[in-house]
Amino acid sequence: ISMTKTLAHEWGAQNIRVNAIAPGLVDTHFASAIVQNPKLVKGYKIRSALSKVGKPEEIAGIASYLASSDSSFVTGQCMIVDGGFL
Repeated sequence: ISMTKTLAHEWGAQNIRVNAIAPGLVDTHFASAIVQNPKLVKGYKIRSALSKVGKPEEIAGIASYLASSDSSFVTGQCMIVDGGFL
């Protein structure tokens, strides 16, 4: 988060935006050991406001937004996309 903010400040004058995405538990190959473990995934869902594991396309939406001109005034931000876990 600190590096995101620092780089956004340093590169802003060149019209370069720097943002980060902090995903929660997402059903991917990388997270399969957790997602396929009923005890672990149940614990995650209990603590998550939306009570679910994320899908890759739910992270892709924020990535598309940050890459688009719709976010032209957004820089130095860490977008937490975790279904309300934090």
